[in-house]
Amino acid sequence: MLRNPALERPALIRPVAVVVSTMTLLLAFAAVFLVQSRLQDLATTQKPDALSISYLRLLLTFQPENDEMRVELAKQLKFVGRHSEAYEAVLPVLPKSGAPALSGRFLAIELNWMDANAAPASDPERGKRLREVVALLGRYIDQPFAKHKLERLASISLAVGRSDFAATLYERLVSADPSRATKWLALAAQNAVASGDPARAGGLYHRASVVCADDEQAHRYALLAIDSFRAADRGQAALSLASDLVERFPKSEALLKKLVQLALAQGDLTQARRWGRALSALAPGDLEVLAAQLKIELGANDLEAALSLAERLLAKAPEDDAVREQAARIAEWAEQPAPCARLLGASRAKTSARFGNGQCVAARRRSS
Repeated sequence: MLRNPALERPALIRPVAVVVSTMTLLLAFAAVFLVQSRLQDLATTQKPDALSISYLRLLLTFQPENDEMRVELAKQLKFVGRHSEAYEAVLPVLPKSGAPALSGRFLAIELNWMDANAAPASDPERGKRLREVVALLGRYIDQPFAKHKLERLASISLAVGRSDFAATLYERLVSADPSRATKWLALAAQNAVASGDPARAGGLYHRASVVCADDEQAHRYALLAIDSFRAADRGQAALSLASDLVERFPKSEALLKKLVQLALAQGDLTQARRWGRALSALAPGDLEVLAAQLKIELGANDLEAALSLAERLLAKAPEDDAVREQAARIAEWAEQPAPCARLLGASRAKTSARFGNGQCVAARRRSS
């Protein structure tokens, strides 16, 4: 069959032309890529200046979704002191996820703080920037920042008067920087107190006392933990730590005194007696301690223990007739007329002590 040339469709693009066009496009794309790569190298390897910033702005017109480049632009603007422009540059990154967004969030806080700090106190812009710092801190305080950034944010929090934020950031540094856990716990506790949260401070101070290798410092943190819990009206929480604390610091009179006071404030006579007796054994010559323990034993109706303490007090103050007659009265309550008579018989008082059941008076008369 013969072909009719008139009926054949002429080729619109010859194969050779297709190949040439394709190669031209590929070369153009390669050239654009090389230019962008070269621009990016120039923008990120040299010291930030107006030229490198211009390069980055140009690159972002080609790659507007390149968040790493956008953060780099903000850093360079920050370096040359153009903080407001840097903040505007980084804003689109903040709602996103990933490492560039995390870097951008830290940068946003720092830029606003630097702008606020540089502005005069009378400048309305200063107040605006400070409010933005506080808002950003509150929004991003739980982000997984590196430890040096957490420390920086804690300092900024203190500078803007947010000790509660600082407490949170210092507490986060405990896990981010465990080699300095004691320092971070102590700072977190101090700022919890400053922010009006003594209960939180009590827990932080206790943790500091547990991890602290220095016994003297650990002891100080233990006392601060008790004081903080007591200030928060959380006496039972403090008493729950008592056994562990006394085991760690068995020779601490200060600790035992605080525990006795705490137990009495909580109406826990059992614990008050327990820690009071430990204190009396540790400080047998302290008249104030013995007198306080005497009251506790009387409150518990343990007259034998009370009489023993009364006689120990008398041995320390034999010329004190009031102490002697107190001991005699306790002896009478304990129905021990002989000690009562002995004690009153040595009294220098001119008036006889007359007690309820007459046993001591009778015993004294028989001994005279």
